[in-house]
Amino acid sequence: MIHYLIGLVIGLFISYIVGINVYFSMATIAVALLLLMLIFKRKDLEVHNPINEKVCIIIPAYNEEKTIYKSLESALKQDYKNYYIVVVDDNSKDNTYEVAMRYKEKHPDKVFVVKNEVNKGKIKNLLYTTKNFPADIYLIIDADNEIPKNYVSYYVSKMKDIDMLETPISGYNANTNFSTAIHTVELLLMSFIRTINFWSSFTGRGMFIRREVFDYIRTLNYKGIDDGALMNSVASTGKFKWFHPDGIPLKEYATENFKELIYQRFRWYGFGVHEAISGKAHDIVVGFGLETGILGGMLVFGIAFGSWHAFIYGFLLSAAILLSVYLSKYYKTPMSFEKIIVSVVFILLFLPVLIIVSILRVMFRKEKSWYKVSKK
Repeated sequence: MIHYLIGLVIGLFISYIVGINVYFSMATIAVALLLLMLIFKRKDLEVHNPINEKVCIIIPAYNEEKTIYKSLESALKQDYKNYYIVVVDDNSKDNTYEVAMRYKEKHPDKVFVVKNEVNKGKIKNLLYTTKNFPADIYLIIDADNEIPKNYVSYYVSKMKDIDMLETPISGYNANTNFSTAIHTVELLLMSFIRTINFWSSFTGRGMFIRREVFDYIRTLNYKGIDDGALMNSVASTGKFKWFHPDGIPLKEYATENFKELIYQRFRWYGFGVHEAISGKAHDIVVGFGLETGILGGMLVFGIAFGSWHAFIYGFLLSAAILLSVYLSKYYKTPMSFEKIIVSVVFILLFLPVLIIVSILRVMFRKEKSWYKVSKK
């Protein structure tokens, strides 16, 4: 918790300085925009990995009959040759297993299906699969994800001397309504910012992880349930080289119900930050604190000191970031620019509150349930 508080204090100090001086605010925005230009011009991983390593695509699934076909269809269309797919049905109560088995029957040499007798959770499913299905690199995607046909080949080519990598994320139903727009913009903004690679920010999908990392994880006796928090804890040990590249995004089901969107954030930020703290993933915890402090401070100090310029500049800066993302060749989305701006404003206003409330909910609630979004 101390690392989150450190990041929070630093973030509040930055927003305070920006908020009380209009000239400093303008200078800050100018520097920030310059940095954005440098980020876009920075070189990605240039050393290409020989594309001959064996890849296992793992699709953990629990009650995903409505969406798992998307994951399997896109996984089967990869132009990479040396790979196979393992679906782990975690004792689903619907027809997830039956859907997966239909694909196994059509592609017996490419698709393998594991059926659990009891619900074990994603981390245990990953550890079982990586122990019993050999590969050099494991790609973990969720059962509501879609990946482009060159997704595996593109990122395996980036894996030379890299042990852990997570790709950008977007939403394939981004234009459905306001909730899906917020969901998608939030993911795009996160994907864009983390390419700076100041701290690890693994979320649990679109992860390319080498076998050696899972061999190490098996020695930890990890007690948590969030695989993103687990990977951030492993990254923080310094034993493995991680990277967040720019590039082709994985697309996931964006939450269509606004109430479920909020509860999903309680799960993401509550469980995620709480487990990151428990797992000593100091980098991302400080990052969460900085995010909360800067965004929240923009609003609080802007109102408290009458410095509405800081508040407005915060909007403009965020809009500039998202506009860059929107125009990026890798992050194309059917959303209109107006919908993106509205989503940016919402995120800027409410994300700090959501993060803080999410952490408090996990800390003070005796019953800790893993909220699962319903899907159409």
